Parts: sequence; C-alpha cells; structure tokens
Amino acid sequence: MNDTRIMIVEDERIVAKDLQFRLQGLGYEVAAMASEGHDAVAKASSSRPNLVLMDIRLENGMDGIQAAEQIRNELDIPVVFLTAYADQATLARAKITEPFGYILKPFEERELQSTIEIALYRHKAEQKLRDSERRYRSLVDNSQGLIWTHDLDGKILSINPAAAHLLGYEPREVVGHNLSEFMPTEFHATLEDYLARVQEQENDSGSLQVLTRAGDTRILQYRNVWHDEPGRPPYILAHAADVTDRMRVEQVLRDQNAYLTALHETTLGLMSRLELEDLLEQIITRAAALVGTEHGYVFLLSPQRDIADEQEMVMRVGIGAYNGFKGTKANRGVGLAGTVWQTGEPLVVDDYRNWSGRLALSSRDILRAVAGVPLKSGTQTVGVIGLAYLEEGRRFDKDEMQALTRFAELAAIALDNARLYQATQSELGERKRAEEQLRSAENFLNTVVNNIPHMIFVKDAQDLRFVRFNQAGEELVGMTTGAMLGKSDYDLFPEEEAAFFEKKDRETLASGKMLDISEEPLDTPSGRRYLHTKKIPVLDTDGQPKYLLGISEDITEHKLEQERQRALERKLQETQKLESLGVLAGGIAHDFNNLLVSILGNVGLVLVDLESDSPVREPVEQIKVAAQRAADLTRQMLAYSGKGRFVMQRINLNSVITEITQLLQVSINKNAQLRFDLMPNLPPIEGDVTQVRQVLMNLIVNASDAIGERAGTIGLTTGIVQADHEYLSNSFMAPDLPEGHYAFVEVTDNGQGMDKETQAKIFDPFFTTKFTGRGLGLAAVLGIVRGHGGTIKVYSEIGQGSVFRVLFPIKDAPHDTEKPTTEILKQKGNGTVLVIDDEEVVRNVTKRMLSRLGYTPLVAEDGPVGLAVYEKHKDQIVCILLDMTMPRMSGEETLVHLKKVNPDVRVLLMSGYSEQEASNRFNGKGVGAFMQKPYTPQDLQEKLDEILEN
Repeated sequence: MNDTRIMIVEDERIVAKDLQFRLQGLGYEVAAMASEGHDAVAKASSSRPNLVLMDIRLENGMDGIQAAEQIRNELDIPVVFLTAYADQATLARAKITEPFGYILKPFEERELQSTIEIALYRHKAEQKLRDSERRYRSLVDNSQGLIWTHDLDGKILSINPAAAHLLGYEPREVVGHNLSEFMPTEFHATLEDYLARVQEQENDSGSLQVLTRAGDTRILQYRNVWHDEPGRPPYILAHAADVTDRMRVEQVLRDQNAYLTALHETTLGLMSRLELEDLLEQIITRAAALVGTEHGYVFLLSPQRDIADEQEMVMRVGIGAYNGFKGTKANRGVGLAGTVWQTGEPLVVDDYRNWSGRLALSSRDILRAVAGVPLKSGTQTVGVIGLAYLEEGRRFDKDEMQALTRFAELAAIALDNARLYQATQSELGERKRAEEQLRSAENFLNTVVNNIPHMIFVKDAQDLRFVRFNQAGEELVGMTTGAMLGKSDYDLFPEEEAAFFEKKDRETLASGKMLDISEEPLDTPSGRRYLHTKKIPVLDTDGQPKYLLGISEDITEHKLEQERQRALERKLQETQKLESLGVLAGGIAHDFNNLLVSILGNVGLVLVDLESDSPVREPVEQIKVAAQRAADLTRQMLAYSGKGRFVMQRINLNSVITEITQLLQVSINKNAQLRFDLMPNLPPIEGDVTQVRQVLMNLIVNASDAIGERAGTIGLTTGIVQADHEYLSNSFMAPDLPEGHYAFVEVTDNGQGMDKETQAKIFDPFFTTKFTGRGLGLAAVLGIVRGHGGTIKVYSEIGQGSVFRVLFPIKDAPHDTEKPTTEILKQKGNGTVLVIDDEEVVRNVTKRMLSRLGYTPLVAEDGPVGLAVYEKHKDQIVCILLDMTMPRMSGEETLVHLKKVNPDVRVLLMSGYSEQEASNRFNGKGVGAFMQKPYTPQDLQEKLDEILEN
C-alpha cells in the first residue's frame, strides 16, 4: 500500500467503480470520485490528490479537457486522460492542457499502473526543474557579477540587473539589442572576431570595452560558455567583471613605480616613515641633500580648517636659516611659500634679495637663491617644500628642479600615506574599541538570551534556516544548537508542523509586522507542547527582511491547567444544576406523596369496607390505580433527585434482563427486533432490582420510540469495562467516581439519532422530544444510576442511531430478601398511637386508618404540639408516627425531645423522601422503622406490627 492518492473523474458509474477497484487493488488510495467537470474541479481543490484520472468526454457543461486545464493551471495536479475514442480536434484540444498521459479504454492493469507511475515521475521531475530554474533565476538576478546571454549573432537574450545597471539601463531596455550597440565603433571588428572564435572554441575568455548610456567606456573581463540544449537554439552564457578602476589604478601604479625607480635611493628611507613629524624631518633633510643645501622648510595646510578662504598654511619644520621659525603662517600669494600655495606650480628665485615678492623681514636678508615646489594631494596644494642657498652665485638648475618636483610628488604620496596611516591607526583604534564594545554587547546579549526561559530563535529570511538558537529552545525541542543551525523546519519537524511554521514565517515576512500566534503546536521528545509565539522580521539597511526573530513561550502547562479548570467548572455547573433540579424534584415528590397518602389511604379504607359486588367498587379501584400511577411518577422524580427508595441486594444484570425479556418484547413496536449479547459469568452488582428493571424498561422504550414505525434493531449488551479517570470524565455526571471494573448494560438502536444540543438536555427533568412524553423517563434513569454509584455514557449522531451505556460498580454485596406484604387488613391493634405531621390530610387519613386497625389515634400538627400531647398521654401511647419534614420543629429535633422524655419510646418515621435519606439523617437516633409516603392501610398495618412486635 503506497501513499499515492488518485481522484477518478468518470461519468459512467460502472467504469468508475471498476477503475476504483483496480486502483485499490494496485495499492493506490482513491481520494475522491466525480462524474462531471465542475464537481471534479471542486473535489480536486478540497482533497488535493497526487494525480487525476480524467475521462475526456463529460456531460453537463464542462468536459474533461476544460476541467483538466483548470486543475493543472490552478492546482498543479497531473492529469491522465481516459478515452475510448476521440476525434483529432478533441485530441488537439487535450494536448494543449499538457496531460501527463493517455489511457485507452479498455485497458490492462499493467498499462494503468505504468501510465500512473510515469505521470507521477514526470510531474515530480518537472517540479524539480521549475524549482531549479527559480533558484537559478534568483541567483542570477541577485548576483553582483555581470551575467548575460546572447545568440550566435550577438543578440542579447537576457541580462541580470547588475550588468544592465552598469550600462545605465534597465534589463528590459537591453534585451533584444545587439552587443555592438553597447561597444565603441572601433571595437566592432573585434566583436566579429569574438563571435567567430566562440563558435569554433565554444568557450572563450578575455576583455572587451563597453559604452555606457552616459558615454563612459568601461573595461570588462569576461568568460563565456557555449550552451546547446535540446529544443532551443544554441546560445552563449557570459559572466564578467568590471575591471576599469583596477586597470586605471594599475596604470597609476606603473607611473608611480617609474618615479620611485628614478628616485629610489633618495626616497627609499622616506617612504618607510609613517609618523608625520618624523616624515617631515626626513622630507626636508632629504630634499636639502638632493640639491646640496642645509637650509629649508616644509609648510603644510592646517587640517583643522575645511573652508578654502579660511585655510592656513603653517611651517611644520625648518632647518638651517629657517630653524626657529616653526609655526610661522604663510599668506596666500605672499612670499615664496604663499606664491607656490596660490599657483600650485614650482617657483625659482635666483636672488631673493631683489625679488619683488619677498617678505620684508631682516631675517631673510641672508638668503640668495630660493626654490619652492608644491606638495599636492590630487589637485589640491597641501604644502610647500622650500629650499635656499646662502652662497653667492649658486642657482637651482633645471635638473635640480625636476628632481625636486618628482621628489615632491613622492613626498606628497608619503605624506598621504602617513596621514592615511595615522587615520588608519586612529580608525583601527576606534574599530578595536568598537569590536571590544561589540563583543561585550554580544556577550551580554548571549547571557541575556540564554538565560531567558523562553525559546528564542533566528532564521534567515530567504531560506528560513536557523542561524541562532538559545538554551531554552534546546531544552524544549531536545536538540543542540549545533544540530539545528543551518537546518530548516522540514529537516527537524514532521511535515505538517513544518508546513504550519513556514506558513506563519512567510506571513510575518510578507506583512513586515509582528505576528502573534497564541497556540502553536510542537512535537518534542517530552510530548506535544503548545507555544505562544511572537515572530517579527529583522530588516537590513535597505528596509528588506534579513532575518526572522521568534520568541516562543511554552504554555502547555497553562493550557492544560485552563482545560482542567474549564472541566472542573463544567462539572461544578452540572453538579449544581443536578442538585438544584434534584431538590426541586424531591420537594415536588414529597408534596405529592403527602397528597397521595390521603388518596390511597382513603381509597384503601373504602375498598376494605366495600362488598365485592358493590357498584362503586370499580370506580374506587380506578381511583386507586390512578393514585398508584401518580405514586410511580413521584418515585421517578425521587429517583432523579437521588432520594429514591432503594432495596439493595446482590443481583445479576443478565438475570434481570432474562426475567423481563417477555415484557421488553411487548414494550417495543412490532417492527423493531431485540438482539441480545450477554456476557457469560457476568459478576453481580449491588442494586435495587426493581429500579434496575425500571432503567432497562425506560431505555428500551426510548430506543423503540427513536426507531418509530419503521423496521429497526435494538441491541442489549452486557459486559465489563476497566474505567480510568479519563474514561469516566467523559461520562454523564460522574465527576468523582473511582477507577476500576464496572459492569455495564448497553442499549443501542439504529433510530434517528440526536444532535449535541439534544444530548445535553436528555437527562433534564420534563425535557422530551415526544409528543406525549412527560420528560421524566431518562431523568429517573440518571437518578437511579447515580443512586447506585454508577454513570451513563451516551454516543449518538443524527441519522446514525444512539448508544446508551449504563455502568454499575462491581463489588461484593450481601444478599437481601424482600418481605412479602400482606394484602389482608385485620383489626388487631391495641393501644394509643400519636400521629405528628404538618399536613392535615395526612393526619386525617392516618387517623382513620389507625381507628380501622383497632388503635386509638391522637394527632398533632407539629413538633411542639406533639411533645405536649405525648407528655400528657405517654403512659397510653404505644407508638408515635413522626413526619421527617415539618415547620417550626423538624422531625429530627422532635425525636431528640421525645427521647429525653422517654428513651424507650417507639417511633415510626414517615416521609415523602426515601428511606436512604431518612437513614442518613436519623441513623443511630433510635428510630424503630421507616414508612415511605404514600402508604396504604396494609402498609401501615405491616409497619406497626413490625415495630410493636420488636
């Protein structure tokens, strides 16, 4: 079985099914099936198959060719056409869509499989080729090198931005033009030789001159490669570099070398001087020695003045006759140094004493012949070398001036070098300090980043590969930084997660803004974690994304705690809801039971006194039946409230089901069938067999109602399940049940099913989906199951039916037996019985029952009155009937006071609530027996016999 997913588009159902069967037999997965064009496009978009098998001829508007064209253009999914026949025009249309193959009907499985595999392989190869071309184009367009292609006639086919911009154009302005249009006219013949040479040798290298839009000539050094690819004409790929500036510098260096060679001996020591003051001493000393004098100076422009009119030229060093004049300032156009500064040309004065431009200083009277040469940096005069002869008749000849001029040129270079050296040293010092600050800042940043408890990572904005990762991230993903650097998400994480990460990264880079991802899932060695991640692009100096910065906080524990808190809140709300409804249901049942005491009691007394052939006997019996049904209704309400009367004993669920099988059969509609699957040797549970029967009956009847009048099946299954906290937490109203083995009864139906909204309400009292329902059946089921320490799980979907699984805890329980009730009312009582109850109807009917049984009745409407009556008649009273719930003084408080008067007083407790409720409140307080309301005269007789005989 491979993971290739194929969609079938075929309007003949039999052919489509046959094709589906064959594909599955070959190990392929059928992702979707369609019979018309529009549906095929929609399903291809939603299911994303790896390949589409498309019938060319389709009905209903869009044919297979149109659908294939849309799928290929919009989804890039390969299409293989299926056809039994086709005319040339149709095949021509199909060819335009670039299908990945044709399969002619009928076909063999081998042909089908080979065509599919070839199509998948070809599509994958084309994808790789497109990716390769995109990467190549990105490389060329972003390369700083000069790249272009041209045909064998010199026509430019493509050119990258760097090459086009060098020429002063945009790429679109250059493509289509001939190389000759961008070369000086005198080089056209050279171009023809180049084109001929390339065709002969295929590879070529050399240099050529190009002409820019601005008219400048640039020199390019190139290397060319011949390309001859199938399906396209041969072309030349050229890669070049602009060497214009380098060649000009080389020419300057050659010229300087000539000067340096001519004055090598003189300037060798000079050029090694990098400290400015030392260099100036060497310059004037060597210049003086060059012409055989000991008198001279060097003026330099002051570096503090940048404005030409405010610049100062100051004597930096003087020897001989000029010694002691250091710091003297020259005025532009005045004196020898000022004149050379102004003109920028060498100057010779044979007799300084008679020169009109001399300085009127007596110290200059000793000078005879003087000469000055400028020190230039580029075209600017930055200084002056001045020399003097003191001897009469000595002159500076032409050769000496030429030597001095060349020397000054080299000295100026030396000065530039010294200044550059000083600037470099200063810059290096600044850079060193900056590097130290950078290292310090980086160390500080590393310390901060690695001690932040959240994962911090940096990715390259282009390929989204990791370039930085902190220690918290290493601990979270379980990998070292070394293992992650240079890797992408696809190298490190599952494909689905990697695709999610990449999508969010691309969104962040595209928006240029911070992206906040509240719950980003990540599978780690320690399990699935949830991250709160903030991502933001880091821009370069051009404002383009260079990196992607991400900070991820592990919020797994917080998320789990929130989920736990929400689960607890839901359970609390459900519990409070159940308790509130339980109190309501219990209160209603209690009040109803008080009323039913009067009805059933009076009816029972009437029936005792009526002859069997009395004409009113039948209506009275109907009253009794109606009252008993009302009593059953109140018992269901008590069951829901959890206060129902349970007679607990050891029972087997299989036995209970077997006993009521016949009853179940007649309770369901005639079109429904019961199917049993009962687990052999099912362990017993502790329960009330009557209440468990009620649960089964309610669930079976509900299942039958869900099926309705149509044919259906109701399943009844028993078994054992090992329930842990997670299993129980998904059960209905089971917040604190212990883990362990539970016996279960499962009722299933294939009826109409329920939606989630209905499932949430089915156990609410008075909620029903039936026209005639009262809405107490499932409420009672829940109450009974809760009273047995169990729970209910419900599974249902619309149209799929429902499953109700009832769980009962398995545990050993003593076997209880039910005492049969007497149906004969005998007048055998003796003594006085006190009835304490706040309901007048209860007191009146009970009084009549007691009289009929032979007792002397006394009545009291509450606890204080009852205590007073007992104090007065305690010697005659043999038993007290005490209501559990009364105003002013509760039954519990009344009992305490009665026991103080007579610790041995016999008390029969009465209540509309269950015996369990009474047992919880009166356990160990001396209650002789309990009687559930409503009760009949027979029930009262039985309880009085029990308490008085004991």
